[in-house]
Amino acid sequence: MNEPWTPSLAGETVYRARVPGCLLGGALGDALGHPVEFSSLERIGAAQRRRPDQ
Repeated sequence: MNEPWTPSLAGETVYRARVPGCLLGGALGDALGHPVEFSSLERIGAAQRRRPDQ
């Protein structure tokens, strides 16, 4: 069976490094997804096909 988690300096260091990364990743995902958040799939596809830089 699994043993209960025991706090360690290495485990705490990893945890403390992951928390800001998780928050930053969520914030970036929200910011990048904002322009298409409430758009339909058809509208997003049409906008991608109209892009002149492709």
